[in-house]
Amino acid sequence: MKIIKILPIFLFIFYNNVFAGCGASKGLGEPMNEKPAEKPFDVSHYVEELQQQPILPKPQAATTPRLPNNFFRFKIYEHHVQNERPAMEDRFNIFEDEKRIFAGIYDGHGGSFVSECLQGNLQACIFEIIDKYWLNREVFSLSFATVESALKNREEAIKQGSCATCVYIDKQNNTAYFINLGDSRGVLVSIADLRQQIIDLMLKKKEIEF
Repeated sequence: MKIIKILPIFLFIFYNNVFAGCGASKGLGEPMNEKPAEKPFDVSHYVEELQQQPILPKPQAATTPRLPNNFFRFKIYEHHVQNERPAMEDRFNIFEDEKRIFAGIYDGHGGSFVSECLQGNLQACIFEIIDKYWLNREVFSLSFATVESALKNREEAIKQGSCATCVYIDKQNNTAYFINLGDSRGVLVSIADLRQQIIDLMLKKKEIEF
């Protein structure tokens, strides 16, 4: 996982034959339609079990100047290629409110069940834990562990899996958290001061297998 302070950015996320681009910049924005997610399953008891795991102390209030509420706008560009697979196994989701932006793409393999469950549950799990505690690195590890624990008990997930690349933008503290699990890849392009900077956000390779 990588954390950076936000400048005007473009985030490009690649996974196998799927491409999604998200531009965070003032003055952009339009609605987007997406495929309905897999109906969420109850993970609350897993959250309760994992709540006892150590969480870092709540940090002091951030000193980063808060950006205007209308600063973050984005457009979504989505393209995918099914190739010879009998069905598209990859999913994505986008969310924005006054406090945060979340974008996730899920590279399913062996079927679409796991990627659809991530699409329908991972964001909600992250938000639930953040709202109960606070935002730090451990929140994302705990969220992935929670959803993984729930999926392990689903028969459909035994021979399926999914990688994931997500970005969580905290508008209030002007900070972005990039989360990568598996061989999915995220690329950050900064256009601040008319200088192009590209950061490969893929730090490790680790697949989710069940």
